[in-house]
Amino acid sequence: MPGYLKILFAALWLTLPLSVEIPIGYGAQITAPAEILIAILGLALFRELPLTLLKGQAKTLTVPAIWLLWGWLCAFSSTMPVISIKYMLVTTAYCWVFFVPVVCWPKVPWRQWLTYFAVGMGVVVVWTLFRHGVYFSFRADQANLAPMPFFDDHTIYGAVLAMILFSIIALAEPFRGNEYFSNKTALDLLRWRRASETATSLLILLLVTGLLSSTSRGALISVATAIGWLFFVQNKRLTLILGALTIAGIFIFFPKTGVATYLQKDVSTAERFNRYDAAQRMAQQHPIMGFGPGAFQFQYIPFQQPEKMTRISLSSPLSERNPANFGRGGGAHSEYFRALAETGWPGLLLTLLLGAVPFWHGLWCDNKVIRWRLWTSAGLVTFFIHGLLNDFFHDPRIAALVWILMGILGRNCDPNASSTSN
Repeated sequence: MPGYLKILFAALWLTLPLSVEIPIGYGAQITAPAEILIAILGLALFRELPLTLLKGQAKTLTVPAIWLLWGWLCAFSSTMPVISIKYMLVTTAYCWVFFVPVVCWPKVPWRQWLTYFAVGMGVVVVWTLFRHGVYFSFRADQANLAPMPFFDDHTIYGAVLAMILFSIIALAEPFRGNEYFSNKTALDLLRWRRASETATSLLILLLVTGLLSSTSRGALISVATAIGWLFFVQNKRLTLILGALTIAGIFIFFPKTGVATYLQKDVSTAERFNRYDAAQRMAQQHPIMGFGPGAFQFQYIPFQQPEKMTRISLSSPLSERNPANFGRGGGAHSEYFRALAETGWPGLLLTLLLGAVPFWHGLWCDNKVIRWRLWTSAGLVTFFIHGLLNDFFHDPRIAALVWILMGILGRNCDPNASSTSN
């Protein structure tokens, strides 16, 4: 990789968590400086990335390429083609910048740059805790406003924290064959571990504090599930027994508790059920190609049933976000229902396949350092589980983490991959 690209990538990963949305007129916004750097890198990669490297990684690139191809087909048949084409341009750019280079240039210090992202998130957590305490007295109902201006939604903030938390633990695990550790001696590794232990522990504590104070239920559920995933991989039989007992207990005791009543009355949960129902109705009308990528938030409103709508349901799309409508609007509140409504049943299946591939690598590839791989896959688990409750793959920070983790896992788990490209 040329030196100037390394500088741009390092700057991008450092500034991603600290980027803010800036209005550019006509209702449009840009996340600066992240999206500016993404655009520059995207264009530069067309010039600098050899075609031979892409051909050599065809196996690793196949599923993301098919997923993107189907999205483009749905965009050209979309009910809102301008919206869908713009959405697919951004989605393709994220894959091109955050996934393809990781696969093609494995010796570039991607994991080191991921550390830059974690440090940037640590700065955001400090700012959020300060703002939440000083301006909102740590009120739980104001947690949605605390991460501004870096995050305008506490669910995305919590999702990023969950992913980077497991990733930073993975970064503390030496990885033989990795581009950063391959040239280190045993003494170098020992010194590196001792020097980083304290800093890593403090950063993890800070990220955990930010996660707990985010009040994002989806993020906390995804972290608990990821911990269960780690336990399952290393103790499959015991996990299956405990899982069966847990499911049986839910069926026995859940109807007898106030939890079911709470979920029915909780406006946030009820609104999610309303969106899911609308997505299913949309899929019935366009089951194959869907309504087009990015079109859900503009098209779902007439598919709502009056009896399922809540006090935060919308009768018309939001023209702009402001303090009066925080907590309203948004998309399908599920990556999977959104995929179903926007790209049909084939799009949903491809999304599920996209999520299954890295876990397959994480479980079955021939790799000597299993702990590093498991912690990395756990970071991806948090996204795909949180995706049951929220949709945020369009956010550059979420997309960056998903694609780089998939790239690192897929690239390092491919026994046929060459490690000479830098």
